[in-house]
Amino acid sequence: MKIQIWLSQGLFGKRLPTVVVGSYTNIIPIMSVVQASIYNSYTDPYERFTQTIRGIQGAMIISGSFQMVMGFLGLWRNAAKFLSPLCGVPCVTFTGLGLYHLGFPRY
Repeated sequence: MKIQIWLSQGLFGKRLPTVVVGSYTNIIPIMSVVQASIYNSYTDPYERFTQTIRGIQGAMIISGSFQMVMGFLGLWRNAAKFLSPLCGVPCVTFTGLGLYHLGFPRY
């Protein structure tokens, strides 16, 4: 796995060290799949789990493909020109506050 990451960064990337961690961009597709009412029809918990995981996998593939297209075509560069830290921080903060009730349902 590390060799594949190194090769992809060494041949195609910016040749910077890669840190493979979870991203906050995965929260929105995952939560939309988890809260979808289509999975309520499964009575067996194992069957519901497997179908939900398949839905999450599909959502991750589609959202990852969208991010790759945005990055490879340079579309994000055009959008990032208009973003400054002064407008980026509130966006991240309000996203976190909007998801607060999911992480801490009792408060």
